[in-house]
Amino acid sequence: MNRIGFVGVGAMGSRMARRLLAAGYDLTIHDAVPSARDAFAGQARVADRPAACGGQDAVILMVANDAQLSDAMLGPTGVLSGVDGTAPPIVAIMSTVLPGTITAIAEAAAQKRVRLVDAPVSGGLAGAEAGTLSIMVGGSGDDLAVLRPVFETMGKQIFHCGPLSHGVLTKILNNMIGVTNLFLTAEVMALARAHGMPAERVTEIMDVSSGRNAYTGDWNARRRVYGAIAADPEHLRRHMAICRKDLGCGVELAKQIGIALPLFAQLTDAISALPQGSLGKIWEKGFE
Repeated sequence: MNRIGFVGVGAMGSRMARRLLAAGYDLTIHDAVPSARDAFAGQARVADRPAACGGQDAVILMVANDAQLSDAMLGPTGVLSGVDGTAPPIVAIMSTVLPGTITAIAEAAAQKRVRLVDAPVSGGLAGAEAGTLSIMVGGSGDDLAVLRPVFETMGKQIFHCGPLSHGVLTKILNNMIGVTNLFLTAEVMALARAHGMPAERVTEIMDVSSGRNAYTGDWNARRRVYGAIAADPEHLRRHMAICRKDLGCGVELAKQIGIALPLFAQLTDAISALPQGSLGKIWEKGFE
């Protein structure tokens, strides 16, 4: 399996796709944003429709949300419209979306004999760049075995989370902690700096204490990434949209089965209501 279609080459997807190119995979690239896909001109086949990816050995989707995923897979020019049912690809959905979206797409894909796994990632832009992402896979063990060499090009830790949709379920649970920790860490480090204590010293101590988290464990890399995001208003806006979407997935999961999460609901509301300008100032101070 060498020919891979890759749909969604934004900030995360572009880095993941470049890891595959560096490993020698033959890529067909699509993104709804022309400038994103054109960045791969001369390195991969660039397609103006996701359907062009449906004829490859495998397809990876790394789009922003449920609506984009449904359109990219099921739309009139979506991946499934380009699939030959006699030689269908295996599909890996690496976006963070709701479990119900995965199962709905899987039902449509099965009509063309397309096998599907959900395989969202954690590790941020730095992990995508370095090929050290954590990949959380839902689906059959046999399908994971087929895709494992591809995943190992992009990730360091690959987890089989269970049946289809349990990859995105795991990722949403992870992000409920990870995203709220991100916002809290920025505020804590801004407070530390305001009191004259270097954030590097705080994180060194926290990383062997009860405040340990992903940001204290890899402070310098995280500081560079989120400091750069804070310095670019458009980048910050896009990142905020993704964070809010991920938190919204957690709220929706709880709502679907009637579980009350009062603290998480309040944190989500606070983050959703936070003005971008205020957030930018906190992140500039916390991640400087």
